[in-house]
Amino acid sequence: HLDAQWEVIYVLSAVYDTLVKSDENGDAQPSLARSWCISADGLRYTFNLRDDTTFHDGAKFDAAAVKFNIERILGLGPQSLKARSLLPEFQNIEIIDAYTIRFELAHPDSSFLYALSLPYLGMVSPEAVVKWGDQYHHHQAGTGPFQFVDYNVGEFYRLRRNKNNRWHDQPR
Repeated sequence: HLDAQWEVIYVLSAVYDTLVKSDENGDAQPSLARSWCISADGLRYTFNLRDDTTFHDGAKFDAAAVKFNIERILGLGPQSLKARSLLPEFQNIEIIDAYTIRFELAHPDSSFLYALSLPYLGMVSPEAVVKWGDQYHHHQAGTGPFQFVDYNVGEFYRLRRNKNNRWHDQPR
């Protein structure tokens, strides 16, 4: 969620999943969100989330994690210009139950689903962010098909296959 060199997104998009993904036509498809519905006025988006996913650090992926991520981006201010610029103005973010979250937008935003498919809005482990604080970039934890191992600033990133997450290989 923090601004960094733009090419880093290519590496880290293998570590982080997004709520939705875009298919070859640019249409939103399920990812961490199994399904969603949009109110007729375009202001309320309700997402039903996967209940079979954990972050690489073992933390549970759920509606509370999604709310944490969105509120984190909103709270980062100028440290997160890329991610923040993708989000609309919200009236409310409501956890309906453990695996259902509703976003109420201040104004309709036809690009909201597309924005949620971009790696800048990938879901990070709230537990890892809280635990590592300013050092999170050395201990990154997503839900993606590859786990962050380490990196040497300006030199390399090291990733390994996430053997505990099989849903990436299954039809959605």
